[in-house]
Amino acid sequence: MPRRHVSRDLKERIPYLRYVEGFKVKEIERLLNVKKSMIYQCLNYHREYGVAYNPAAFLQHAQGRKRALDPVDLRLLKSLLRQDPCLYLDELQDELLVRRGVSTSVQTLLRSLRRLHFSRKSVSIQALERNDIDRSIYMNTFAELVSDPAMLMFIDEAAKNKKNPTRKLGWSLKGRRCVQRR
Repeated sequence: MPRRHVSRDLKERIPYLRYVEGFKVKEIERLLNVKKSMIYQCLNYHREYGVAYNPAAFLQHAQGRKRALDPVDLRLLKSLLRQDPCLYLDELQDELLVRRGVSTSVQTLLRSLRRLHFSRKSVSIQALERNDIDRSIYMNTFAELVSDPAMLMFIDEAAKNKKNPTRKLGWSLKGRRCVQRR
């Protein structure tokens, strides 16, 4: 049988019916159409807290363990990944220890990055010299000069240093590309 939500005011009637009116548990079960376990739970809460529900369930502050990384640490993580998206988790861990004196596990870092909506992706590389405004101006000027772009031929004389190892994966926000500028 699926769980049914029982309102707070109906739960408040259970101790009244039991202790003031003198009803038995079976009679309350039949009268209010609730399970016997719900009745015993409400009576237990009434004995412990003075109300027929768990008051801790309605508190406004967060429950559970305090987070290992505070908002300043999270801002540091974001800025480190903005500067170099290809950092490994152990490198982030070392940076946190050196800059903030915070020692955390790799798993805690991974959970924090997921909570910040970061994901691990393939890196696409952009040249440091790339300027999007100058590029747009050049393309617009070029479009005015040439009527048919199929008539053009381009030769690329740029060289790539294959001896320089690069990292294939990096961190970026979900929905965005991971770009490293070199």
